[in-house]
Amino acid sequence: MKKITITYWILTVLLIPMFGIGAVVALTGSPAQVEVLTSLGYPAYMLLFMSITKILALIAIFTPGSPKLKEWHMPDLHLM
Repeated sequence: MKKITITYWILTVLLIPMFGIGAVVALTGSPAQVEVLTSLGYPAYMLLFMSITKILALIAIFTPGSPKLKEWHMPDLHLM
C-alpha cells in the first residue's frame, strides 16, 4: 500500500505545473492560446472559464480530508 501512496503523491504533485502554469498563462490571455481555442471552434471567452476551472480542480485535488470535492480518494483504492 505504501508504494501506491507514494506513486499517487508523485503523480499528484506533477499536476501542479501542468494545471497551474497553464491556468496562469491562460488568465493572461496569451494570443497563442486564444488562436488555438478559436481554431477549434470555441469562443475566446472559454479560455477564462477553462483556466478558472483548472484552478478550482487544483484546489479540490489538494484539499485534505474532503472526499465530497473529489470523485475518488486514496482510502477507497483496494488494488493489492
